[in-house]
Amino acid sequence: MYLTAHGTAGLVIASFIPNPILAFVVAILSHAVLDFIPHGDEHIADQTRFGLLHAKHRVAGAALLDGALLTFFVLLYVATTPLISYQTMIWAFVGAVLPDILQGIYLVTNVHWLKEFNHIHQGVHNLAGHKLNWKQGMLVQAMTFTALWLMLM
Repeated sequence: MYLTAHGTAGLVIASFIPNPILAFVVAILSHAVLDFIPHGDEHIADQTRFGLLHAKHRVAGAALLDGALLTFFVLLYVATTPLISYQTMIWAFVGAVLPDILQGIYLVTNVHWLKEFNHIHQGVHNLAGHKLNWKQGMLVQAMTFTALWLMLM
């Protein structure tokens, strides 16, 4: 899933779980649950299909667009909903997006200490064994985001 869905899941968790540490842990777990759902972006960084340089450009471009959308929706949420604990919201949000941030760092830099984490993260993506093409995946992600957003409202 893109950060927009994961970040929104973090906001949902923060709205239901007032304890920041518990919200952080549940948000990390929610990341794995959402990544288990086939969602069509598994090949965005596939270096064998598209080449290393192009993979980095695709990852960076997708991350920038996704980050901009997520920022818009977080600001919209904060501006239009009753105040919840910002501390809880931040911890849940960080927990929800942290695995993708770490994977992004690994894909761009290949730092050795994130290699095993990346392997596990990719394994969660592939557990269902059903691959979607990009269009199908965007539909699944849009439906997931919509469902999460409706839970916030």
